[in-house]
Amino acid sequence: MKTPRGEISDSIIALASDKALLKKMSECKSPEEVYALVEDRVGIPFEQFTAEMTVAQSYLKEMEAGLLTEEDLDAVAGGKTQHPNLDGPGGYPGYTPSPISPIIAYATYQATV
Repeated sequence: MKTPRGEISDSIIALASDKALLKKMSECKSPEEVYALVEDRVGIPFEQFTAEMTVAQSYLKEMEAGLLTEEDLDAVAGGKTQHPNLDGPGGYPGYTPSPISPIIAYATYQATV
């Protein structure tokens, strides 16, 4: 998944669908513990894992704060569009809510502290 802060791999996003795993992740005391728990599921090196989790945390904080990216601002600037197929509450084509749950945000925070 591409975010304004960077890429988040599908394997990281897939972690959000396992609530038991997310609970275990939130109980970890370090990024190394979180990685050891999910290493076989994500299949990426530790450095990439921590970088993507940092991107996910940043992305979620911005979403929760209601911050708009430059792309978001460009999409709504002027208040009108010539695009005939606008869909979604975001006011621009292809809007879909983030699949990342708030629980993974907490686990991410715990892993980066």
